[in-house]
Amino acid sequence: MSADVLFLEYTLKTNMETEFLKLQSAGSDYIIYDAFKSPLKRDADVTVLAKKICNRHFGVGGKGLVILQPGEKLSLRIRNFQPTGQEVLSNGASLICAARYAYDTGLVNEDSFSVETMDGLLLCEVMDSSSIRAEIGYPRTTDGERIITESLDRKFTESILIDNREYSFTPCIIDSYRMVMFVGENEFPAQGFVRKIEQQMRFQGQESIDFVKVVARDEIIVRSWEHKTGETSGCGAGAGAAVVASVLSGFVEREVVVHLKTGDLFVEWDQTSGKLFCTGMAEYVFSGRYYIED
Repeated sequence: MSADVLFLEYTLKTNMETEFLKLQSAGSDYIIYDAFKSPLKRDADVTVLAKKICNRHFGVGGKGLVILQPGEKLSLRIRNFQPTGQEVLSNGASLICAARYAYDTGLVNEDSFSVETMDGLLLCEVMDSSSIRAEIGYPRTTDGERIITESLDRKFTESILIDNREYSFTPCIIDSYRMVMFVGENEFPAQGFVRKIEQQMRFQGQESIDFVKVVARDEIIVRSWEHKTGETSGCGAGAGAAVVASVLSGFVEREVVVHLKTGDLFVEWDQTSGKLFCTGMAEYVFSGRYYIED
């Protein structure tokens, strides 16, 4: 099969070969698929591709599949699919990776550009040859109806009882439900403790827990756990949630270096707009061809 006919115009019963690139930002690795080169026809086919190519044992392996395709309002639309095949909101790391590829390949020609996403139009800015600043939207209350600001006349913290001890946490929504807990000088909690929280909170979907250790007014350490997945490398959403909770608790300023398990992100919570931005490096890991056999 020649490169000229590498199109994802296939049915679920047809073998397929496709080109891909893998990029990572702060240790979160994403498989980039350029639908400008090979147009997509059906979302059902994308679901199959995401499940197979993201598998770390039988596929390429990745935290998600990112599709770049023409938008309806803008020239570029970015779509993010989990290894389960479900389309989800784009997070900071996936946007950073996709934005670098789009800029490097000429899909966009400006240093500052907006892209269409599942969460609306988001701004991306090229800071240098490998660093991207990406908008990750607004932090919202858990009902999803209100944007969180310091001026809201409400209490943000809630509490949970684990082993007869009360623990405080700050809930918010940044792409999905996130529960932020501060660990102080203590070690980050073990898996058993996290499982108890999940059971107590009756997690069922894409919920995440972000444990935060404050280092300074402009520096924090974050470890993130995703329901059903376990500890992760971290992402822009988790870093953003940690910064929001830290600001609301009076621990940090609004521009913070966030040390994740596998890398760093710089997070800004803009006081005027209320939007979150994260800046990080996007690095190419490898490229190749992937073959799906019926």
